[in-house]
Amino acid sequence: QKSNKESDDMFKPTAATNAAHVKATTNTNTSTVTSTNAATATTTAASPVPSNQASFKTAQSSPAASSKTLPAVVFSKRRDAIDFAEFYCSVVPADGWIASSDPAPMPNIGMIMFKKPEFETMAESEVPGALPAVILTIEDVSVENLTVIELKEKSKTMAFQQIYQMSGGQFRPEVNLDTPEKNGVFEYTLEYSQSIPPFMDMRVSNLITIKNGLAYCFQLVANPQVFSQYKGAFIKMARSVEIAEAPERPFDQSPHVVNVISGISIKVPTSWSFTATGSQQAGERLVEFKSASETKTEMISIYKGDAQGIDSFKEDSSKEVDGVTVRTLKDGKKVRVVATHNGYSIVVAPIKISQSLMDPTTIAGVVKSISANEGTTSRRFVNTSDGYEVPVGAKGSLVCSKIGCGTVIYAPAGMEAMQNGEEAPTATLRVGNPNNDKSCASSLAEWRERLSSEDNIGDITSTTLAGLDAITFTSSEMTEVGPGMRSEVKSKVVIAILASGDTLLIRWECPTGPWRRYETQLNTLLKEIIIFNQ
Repeated sequence: QKSNKESDDMFKPTAATNAAHVKATTNTNTSTVTSTNAATATTTAASPVPSNQASFKTAQSSPAASSKTLPAVVFSKRRDAIDFAEFYCSVVPADGWIASSDPAPMPNIGMIMFKKPEFETMAESEVPGALPAVILTIEDVSVENLTVIELKEKSKTMAFQQIYQMSGGQFRPEVNLDTPEKNGVFEYTLEYSQSIPPFMDMRVSNLITIKNGLAYCFQLVANPQVFSQYKGAFIKMARSVEIAEAPERPFDQSPHVVNVISGISIKVPTSWSFTATGSQQAGERLVEFKSASETKTEMISIYKGDAQGIDSFKEDSSKEVDGVTVRTLKDGKKVRVVATHNGYSIVVAPIKISQSLMDPTTIAGVVKSISANEGTTSRRFVNTSDGYEVPVGAKGSLVCSKIGCGTVIYAPAGMEAMQNGEEAPTATLRVGNPNNDKSCASSLAEWRERLSSEDNIGDITSTTLAGLDAITFTSSEMTEVGPGMRSEVKSKVVIAILASGDTLLIRWECPTGPWRRYETQLNTLLKEIIIFNQ
């Protein structure tokens, strides 16, 4: 369990809590291992026990973030095992150790922290690594379709770059072990050490595997003496990890974006980006999208009637998916995946890879969702699992994941603007329930009481959200935006209690300078949000 103070971080409604995270997480193309697997070594070097770890003064637990029904995840029955259904894994802590999940602010990241209770009372040391950091990170890499080797190489490259930069270019890590090696479910071992006399002498072990599109990295970070002391317990816990099969969810029951464009309505995954429109004539391309991966890019074209440009392709294979025939066609080294339904066709074209990696269920779900619609061009994000939908701007990017624990991050100005360091807003939509998430309150009155003790919060006023009673307030604080650079960030927060008892929190953050430029989009989001089943 977490104390209220610690778990409030997930719902903390003050400003400047997500901007840096969004810059990392909106770019799913580059993988967020910089925030977790790879970077843990450098963060723990400065602070052997990361500050965001949960308090272990109370019983161990695996808190879910929402009262919504978790997927039916099935684990084998094992004595002393702790099941983390939200991350599809289970683990048996070594004797004297405690495990606790730690939902990260990034929707596609999860963490399980391992500690011994006595670590809480041990005197802090100025020597990095005097206490071991043992962390299992879970990252959704499904949009990137990484292999274990690719994940390992990316993780190693980014971690080494960080350490190299941290040392001012004077030191490079030394690789101690880089090999395929089975440790329970883990398939690969990467170990390296970094010595920066007299400040740091650290050793890092990463055990890596990928299953269900999720990357699991079990990591031990400590100085060499402490590393050797706890390596046995670390390996024992690693070999106890069980990863369950992730239950399949129908496409239209997964979070998606509904686009009304080019005379049609079409549902697409949140990771797809719109690239172009075309003609509404039969046989002509209506609209084109692009998958999120930079290294394994696929272009998706939608046609009215039969797909065009594939006459020279020959059928290589076909598969029936939910009443739709999904065909793989080849012309030499070129590959196309084609499906047709109800007078519309979809063509998936791999650009940087020799075969399509797109899930046939997604292809079938997209083409089945298409219908004629001559309405005004629009985009709406539909979150069926958490029960709401909101408008999305033409350039907007979304970050959500099956391990997101009820959190979605929305960048209205788009991924490219965030990557380029532009001053732009981010919105966080978060759903949680007080029965299993201590960061939530059970009523607006309780929220008011809790917020009254927070710093930097202005007047709390009553309002409505989609017809529900709600409270709202603004806050401002200075945040670091770069080396030696600080900027004032303003936030507006709206909190409502849903019929289920869940809290819905919307936090809109933006640097003070461009606040008014984007205020219309904030007002549109709050005005046009739809909450289901109220």
